[in-house]
Amino acid sequence: MDTIMLNGRGLTFDQVKEVAYSKKLVEITEAAEDIIKKSRALIFKLADEGYPVYGLNRGVGWNKDKYVFSEFFQKYNENLINAHCVRAMMLIRLNTALCGSTGMAPEILHLYRDFLNNDIVPVIPRRGSVGEADIATLSHIGLAMIGQGEVFYKGERMAAAEAIEKAGLEPAVLGPKDGLGIVSSNAHGAGLAALAVKEVEELIEVSNLAYCLGMEGLNGNIESLDEKVNEARKMKGQIECAAQCREFLVGSYLHVPHKERALQDSLAYRGAFAINGSVLDSLNYVKENLEIQLNSTDDNPCILVEEERLSVSTNFEPTTWVVGIEMLNIALNHMSKTACHRTIKLSDPSFTKLSRFLTPSEGDVI
Repeated sequence: MDTIMLNGRGLTFDQVKEVAYSKKLVEITEAAEDIIKKSRALIFKLADEGYPVYGLNRGVGWNKDKYVFSEFFQKYNENLINAHCVRAMMLIRLNTALCGSTGMAPEILHLYRDFLNNDIVPVIPRRGSVGEADIATLSHIGLAMIGQGEVFYKGERMAAAEAIEKAGLEPAVLGPKDGLGIVSSNAHGAGLAALAVKEVEELIEVSNLAYCLGMEGLNGNIESLDEKVNEARKMKGQIECAAQCREFLVGSYLHVPHKERALQDSLAYRGAFAINGSVLDSLNYVKENLEIQLNSTDDNPCILVEEERLSVSTNFEPTTWVVGIEMLNIALNHMSKTACHRTIKLSDPSFTKLSRFLTPSEGDVI
């Protein structure tokens, strides 16, 4: 089995799906190891100097003005996990942390890798709280890493501590900023979205295929699929879906003139591929911006290793790609509505000119 090498950049939707569904192994590149070690060293340097850092030697939320003494780093970070208390989520959080702007201990990031490769999947709530980042759900991954809570280990549900022992691993020991680094991320939403991208890609193809099958069943008019006609419209998704439908219909009898064929079909059939194209346009927007989310930091504060400093940031704000998900949701509703209209027409013998329920005889039911 090929191993996916992670470096904080270049993570693809296909790879997310392979790790989530096919349990493909992951490893961290040497370059990424180097940058996370430098980032961690910078965290301790700033802590020793007493530099006020959110989530490091200062509290979080309303406690942002409260000093956290270095001797309480481990206990404080464990409490943060408990207070705000998988595979795609862990993969994405690991990859974004490898950008070097998080400052989490390399040992913690190795544990993300080891959980994935040993098939340890923390038990987390299906939904979390409303707010910035996925704090309420990601905290359960942190709980599992420190040996609390529950996990699925090779498909069997058990205590996290037991699974960690069976896998030959050690529970995490949390230090400066580790707790915040674990919970302050959009990995839950991004993980669901990344897997949805692959599902919608497949759905668009199936929808185009179902549309073509319906057209063949109804002796439909396929003039609207004409390459030049769609190029004149200039809508990229429509052009691409029309092209795919033409490929599906290569050799079809629909290319031969037929005296009973309608001049133009109902909108549910004539325009279905164009609506599929709208879904594709929405999906491409999501992919463009979600790919950035998968391969960049969403941490606050943001550590700039090369400049040996960190800064308050709003990099956790996910609105750009979330708006895309909302748009995709609307487009999928249009696809669904059109499919329903086609199904209704397929059930109407006066429209299909076929026997009721496709029975060989419409005589009395026995």
